[in-house]
Amino acid sequence: MSAILYKRVDGEVKEFRVDAVRVHALLQDGYFASPELADADSNETGKLSNEEVREAAKEAGISNWKTAKIDTLKKKLNEQD
Repeated sequence: MSAILYKRVDGEVKEFRVDAVRVHALLQDGYFASPELADADSNETGKLSNEEVREAAKEAGISNWKTAKIDTLKKKLNEQD
């Protein structure tokens, strides 16, 4: 079984098809479950700052992007796929 993860590489969001058993490790290593979160990684570190998450939520049209907890915004962004 495979899964699709995303990572920003050279300014572009790339899609990667990976074995499901590798998902957890890759998520810890800078890959993202949604293209919106990968796109938000503007400095390509694999880790999102609070500002990057809030900006991605704003662009995705999440109404409470200013006040919601960061974890909540990440979940909402992941659910939009």
